[in-house]
Amino acid sequence: MEWIDHWEHAYAASVPTTTLCPFCGIDSVIAGATGCPVTGEFPTRMNRRWF
Repeated sequence: MEWIDHWEHAYAASVPTTTLCPFCGIDSVIAGATGCPVTGEFPTRMNRRWF
């Protein structure tokens, strides 16, 4: 993954917060840990709705 920014935590070192999609390069990525399905129709529908 490529990260494009950092956010300074008061309690930790600089931590990256925004990643780029390895397929299209856009800065909107849904991580698998969110509980959202990242396979099937869901990503296509999200793309149509928001982009």
